[in-house]
Order: sequence, then structure tokens, then C-alpha cells
Amino acid sequence: MTTHSCIALVDTLVPNAVPEGLKRRWLSELEGHILVNIRNHDPEALSITGETDEDIPLSLPFPFDRVYWMYLAAMVDFFNGDTSRYEETATLADNALEDYAKWCKRERRY
Repeated sequence: MTTHSCIALVDTLVPNAVPEGLKRRWLSELEGHILVNIRNHDPEALSITGETDEDIPLSLPFPFDRVYWMYLAAMVDFFNGDTSRYEETATLADNALEDYAKWCKRERRY
């Protein structure tokens, strides 16, 4: 999955008026969280940033890449002030990220 394909999927699933740059920033923050907190990368060495409009490949493999669009959908709900929907979609994203972290631990990845 790439930043553009993730944003396009979320825009189809959850029509919204959130600026694309903000969605890229949220994806960058999530990617940084994954790289630092799950894969143990040095935060100083991260090159991903929300300031670019490049189509950046995201690091999670299928089927774990669902984390990205679930998280982005949750953030759109948060941005729109829909707190009950945000809580539901954020829980889905958190569970998907936890599944990935457990898989990494089980497979001794990173």
C-alpha cells in the first residue's frame, strides 16, 4: 500500500473534506510510530515526512496494511467531531496494529 492508494481508499469509504496534506501527515505519524515502537528504528533516522506529496510506499505487508486505512478513517472521524464513530474506528485500527505487533513478536521480526 502507498500513501496515495490509502488516501484514495479512505476517501471512497468515508467521504470527507479533510485536506490531503493532513491525511499524509497522519499516515507519516503512524508510520513513524510503527518504525520506532514496533520495529525499533532510531527516530533520528526516519526519512518519512508528512510534508511531501510523493506517493510513498508504506511498510506494513498485506494483510496488516489494513492498519493504515483504518487509522486514517478514525482520524477523519475525529477531525469531523464524530466521537462515537471515532471510538469505533480507532478501536479497529488499534486492534489491527496490535495483531501486527503480536505477529512480529511471534515471528521474531525486528
